[in-house]
Amino acid sequence: MLAGSRENAGWVKNLNRTPEVSMRISKHSFIGGARVVEQAEEDALARRLVVSKYQPRESDDLSDWGRTALPVAVDLSSETEEVILEVRNEKAKENIMAAEIGRDDYTLKYVSLAEAKNMSGLRLILGAHTIPGPWREACKSIFYVKKIPYTPVVSAGQDGTDRELLEWTAQNSAPVAIWNDDRPRSTWIEQLYLAERLQPTPTLIPTSIEDRSLMFGSINEIAGQNGFAWSKRLTMIHGTVTNPQVDEPTRSFWLNFGTKYGYSAEAAQAAPARMVEVLHFLGARLEQQKATGSKFFIGNQLSALDIYWAAFAALVQPLPPDLCPMATAFRAFYTEKNPVVTTAVSPALLEHRDFIYREYLELPIVF
Repeated sequence: MLAGSRENAGWVKNLNRTPEVSMRISKHSFIGGARVVEQAEEDALARRLVVSKYQPRESDDLSDWGRTALPVAVDLSSETEEVILEVRNEKAKENIMAAEIGRDDYTLKYVSLAEAKNMSGLRLILGAHTIPGPWREACKSIFYVKKIPYTPVVSAGQDGTDRELLEWTAQNSAPVAIWNDDRPRSTWIEQLYLAERLQPTPTLIPTSIEDRSLMFGSINEIAGQNGFAWSKRLTMIHGTVTNPQVDEPTRSFWLNFGTKYGYSAEAAQAAPARMVEVLHFLGARLEQQKATGSKFFIGNQLSALDIYWAAFAALVQPLPPDLCPMATAFRAFYTEKNPVVTTAVSPALLEHRDFIYREYLELPIVF
């Protein structure tokens, strides 16, 4: 466990006063002794494991928390460890029976940040997990359409923090695209222009200024600050931190994550209306295009806007498991449940997502 408030956290104070704790794993309850982690190797391992478990997207947004929080461990007896092993075996069998997909059940061959720095060609820092973060999937898809091969790279360093990522890219989010010795590109618009430079055809940027303005403005409404995905993040954070069943360490983690998005209860309450506004705009645009006989958002050919909507549609309804083998635990989290938002998702929007994936993008999605 990690305590963001360190020794000032209420639950850490309780553990320091009374280290004897009880814990529940599956259907079994155990007794153990809690302690603050002090040994360096165990400290690094604890931070890496906890950050890996709770990281909600392809980036290392919470690595500051993972680096500065206080690690706490619970020591169990040897008899308890034997029971836990049995429980894990039982759970593994249950997962297989239920075809459950774990967060770490990825198939791409990721290299470390240190390895990637010594490589040439295109490297995409994605983060190694089975979560269809829309920025990540859109970036991958742009280069897939261009038929530009890339090396996938993890986002966490050897110590489980963002130190190596910050040293290389001067920021702590993924995806990041790096070509040879060029500067790292960490924003969607830079990544798109890099792809256009490396492979001009098929072009994903319209030639006319009117269409370019429409495309870039629309993608910004989907992927930019205060846009569709930004607002979705606010609702996800709010739903977690206000859930009385969520434990304090998890709640603290998400509150810290929320600082990146300017989270507040007021901002979260306003977020669905912004999502609906964007969905209505995109739906209306498709209807206009349909009337002209086009299946695309702009003109009569594929543009980056089509790809970005296809990837970001996962935030309302992910593709089915056979096409999107994402972590089972995250599927419900991604699926939109607010009826105010779901009623704004026209059938045409999901049909367009399916069409773009079926005709142009990689299926099933590869993590």
